[in-house]
Amino acid sequence: MHYNNNHHNRHSHSHSSGNGSSSSVNNMLQNSRLAGTYRDPTRVARDVEAVLSSRSTGLRASITTFIENTGRGQELLSLEGTIPIIYNKTTYNIPVEFYIMPAYPVRGPQCFVRPNSNMVIKERHKHVGTDGCIYMPYLSEWRPRSHCLTEMIVWMQSLFGQDPPVFASSSSPAVNRPPPDYGAVLAEQQRSRMQWEEDQRRLAEERRLAEEEQRRLDQERHRAAEEARTYQQARAELTRKLQVHLQRSYEDAKREMANEMRKQGQLENSARQVGVQMRDLECRKERLQEEIDTIDLNTIKLKDYIQRAEEKGEVEVDELAVPTDVHSRQMLNLSAKNAAYSDCIYHLQDACHNGVLPMDTYLQKVRKLAREQFVCRYHLMKVAKARESGLSSTASEEY
Repeated sequence: MHYNNNHHNRHSHSHSSGNGSSSSVNNMLQNSRLAGTYRDPTRVARDVEAVLSSRSTGLRASITTFIENTGRGQELLSLEGTIPIIYNKTTYNIPVEFYIMPAYPVRGPQCFVRPNSNMVIKERHKHVGTDGCIYMPYLSEWRPRSHCLTEMIVWMQSLFGQDPPVFASSSSPAVNRPPPDYGAVLAEQQRSRMQWEEDQRRLAEERRLAEEEQRRLDQERHRAAEEARTYQQARAELTRKLQVHLQRSYEDAKREMANEMRKQGQLENSARQVGVQMRDLECRKERLQEEIDTIDLNTIKLKDYIQRAEEKGEVEVDELAVPTDVHSRQMLNLSAKNAAYSDCIYHLQDACHNGVLPMDTYLQKVRKLAREQFVCRYHLMKVAKARESGLSSTASEEY
């Protein structure tokens, strides 16, 4: 099986310059060499960039001349490099090349194994022909909506991991190599030819369907244009008749509306005046009713107060405010004492201002009273806090 593989088939190719980074795929598709080649360049760019951005492959993009067995060459976008496979728990890099066909994604890519000088394609491989062309179910069952380049590579790695398509060539002299199985080679070539013919038939069917679709669209456009022309003519005639009728109706309605608008203006002015007067009367009524209610309520309160006062008789001043607990009694006494301190300081200030009390005596008395008032207020705050928190402490000593 150790013989040199020959690549002279319908897919022989020549490389052109190309950038392998994913960021340049759009630039490559816009290159004059590829302009108008692909029917869906957006899908091509997205799928190719997905492959190039994957770290699991060693592929790069380039513009390559794809030559068929008819001798016709075409510039296509290709991916070349290696894909890793795991065989017997060891990782191997398989050299491959993928041509992105013009009908992509309707048609899948054309894939080849490209062995280097120290590799040989395995004879009678289930998925690789002697020319390196790759055949596998994922490609033969290609569907544009569900298939893509990334999944194709995963399938390829799985199949090649089970049965590698290449192996290292022997270093023994060529005279010791057994001749290749030409029957297998012819069978592979026949299979390649049949695959190519099937692709050609599929492309012809796609072109036929596209032409039929184009004819159908042309017929629909022609019918739509004819219908639009007839519609425009009928519309113009109807518009003219409607304009004459509407103009006459407009003049009649205009005169009638002018008369009605004049009457409506008079009615609106009268309604506004009546409304203003009604609102004014309503406001006056509400104010008078409020005043009557207030007078009635105050009269009732005053009568009740007079009656209670007559029943109680004259009340002592000290009985007007009677504390009900210890804290309240302390707060009343302390509040009275605080007010007394304030009054005393006020009168001392007045006496000093009038010259009755010397300044040094005034300052001495004010300091003493202010200190005592501070203690009184502090005590008052503590009692109020204790009362709010509900503490039942004993009464503090009075100052």
